[in-house]
Amino acid sequence: MSEQASHSASTSAFWKMYGEPVLTRLGFALVELALGKRLSQLRDPNEDQNIDEDMLDLLTAKREVESGRVCNEAGKVYSDAVQACLEHQVILPTKVMGLKSEHKNFQQDLEEFVVGPLRNFHDTSWPPSVLV
Repeated sequence: MSEQASHSASTSAFWKMYGEPVLTRLGFALVELALGKRLSQLRDPNEDQNIDEDMLDLLTAKREVESGRVCNEAGKVYSDAVQACLEHQVILPTKVMGLKSEHKNFQQDLEEFVVGPLRNFHDTSWPPSVLV
């Protein structure tokens, strides 16, 4: 079996196990954006490089969020949105709520816990310029 076919098979298995690839990949991109580096550049050099690349990206992204680096660079609201993407859930004062694409309120929940906070982050970080 070729290396590419092997990677495709392992990638497929990873996403079947972990789920929500679009949401997770959004989390990956948001970590990279906040830190200004690709996840592959942020990986722990002691990490087993034979692990599936998507799994390495997940481990790296989670480590960067948990370490506080994403929060330090982009703030708590941004970091919380990234965490929601990576974990497929949000922690509310009274419960933990899953963010699963098969839920009937997924789009509404995504807007409330990811898109809205990121939009607010953008608006407060880069207010519209006034043309003179």
